[in-house]
Amino acid sequence: MGGPGQGLPHRLDETERAHLWDLVAAETGVIMRREPLPRQRVSPGLRNLLATLDHVPAMVQGRRTDVLACNTLVTALYAGFTGRNLARFILLDPAAKDLYPEWPEVARSVVAVLRLYAGAHPDDPELTPLVDELTRASALFRQVWNEHAVVRHADGRKRFRHPVVGELTLNYETFTAAGDPEQTLIMFHADPDSPSADALRLSPTPHGLSSAYPETSGEITVKAVRVTRYGTPDVLDVAELPVPTPGEGEVAIDVTHAAVGLVDVLIRRGDFAGHDLPMRPPYTPGIEAAGTVRAVGAGVTTLRPGDRVATLSIITGGGYAEVMTAPAAAAFRLPDGVAPARALAALPNATTAVLALTRAVTLPDDARVLVLGATGALASVFPAIAKRLGAREVVGTVRSPARIAEAEKLASTGRSSWTP
Repeated sequence: MGGPGQGLPHRLDETERAHLWDLVAAETGVIMRREPLPRQRVSPGLRNLLATLDHVPAMVQGRRTDVLACNTLVTALYAGFTGRNLARFILLDPAAKDLYPEWPEVARSVVAVLRLYAGAHPDDPELTPLVDELTRASALFRQVWNEHAVVRHADGRKRFRHPVVGELTLNYETFTAAGDPEQTLIMFHADPDSPSADALRLSPTPHGLSSAYPETSGEITVKAVRVTRYGTPDVLDVAELPVPTPGEGEVAIDVTHAAVGLVDVLIRRGDFAGHDLPMRPPYTPGIEAAGTVRAVGAGVTTLRPGDRVATLSIITGGGYAEVMTAPAAAAFRLPDGVAPARALAALPNATTAVLALTRAVTLPDDARVLVLGATGALASVFPAIAKRLGAREVVGTVRSPARIAEAEKLASTGRSSWTP
């Protein structure tokens, strides 16, 4: 901001002033250490909007310049970008220098964007490893980062040197998502009747951008835990995988909760290696998971995008990932007010009870059912399941008088009743 012998004072713009206040707040302790930031998820409505924007490249960018989702034209425009983080791509991937004719300016700009984000989120646990990686690998990043330049892009122009269609000059506009102010919809468009507009047009021509990449996916990769071989927890690795697409009779789920169940552990250790199970290395574990439906496959009529669901996918697993697919028949909609964690805790026991009372035995009409140890985690779900299956009377036993009150409380809850 200048001073004697330091040249003219520098007047801070709005972005720089906001960044300065973030730094002051962090230094003075006004900003208290926060919990880890929740994972950003693109809403079904915003994802559907991306799909309808088939005439302009568009993407949703989140924290740390992570690309959360994009349409087909952006996938084609950013040739060579196969990861998740745009700053990492621009600064470390040689393909970026080919893509941007003005690469030094683009690289300096993305560092300034990260520096602005760091001021607002000094405690983001995912920022530190990214900055460390870029510091080690990029001299330009080290230089610009130490300059403390900050920038916020609302609109502008950007030049691309595309490997198929050649030079493109595109304008871009940004829009903040109402549900998450740290998600930004970025749309690119060309000047009317320009060569760049011709390259973006959708009609199938040898030079059209869309026809150059007709099969590109409109989604970015997702993180998943992979079992690469049988063994101890050390065999678990985190990998980047293509976003799974639901097949016929399947749903794709944005996973918010996943349980660490005994069966998952046994399969990972190799205890079922001699059995005919689809979950063989390499695979993604996670039998019990919950989240929000993001897409449905052909023939699925019971669920729709946006539904909160839980699933017990004992055949395919897949829950230890940001996105999984599961048979629609193995997923059920969560009632309002039911927390996903609670649903996952009840799901395996309830499933066991149903199988025991329908496969192991067949209840006769007006059956009387005796449940031993009726306050146990597994046994406690049998009375309600038995009553729903038509049992006339359910009697539960407990080991001590101290358990009677607990048994009576369980017996009086829900839609069924039984005698402790």
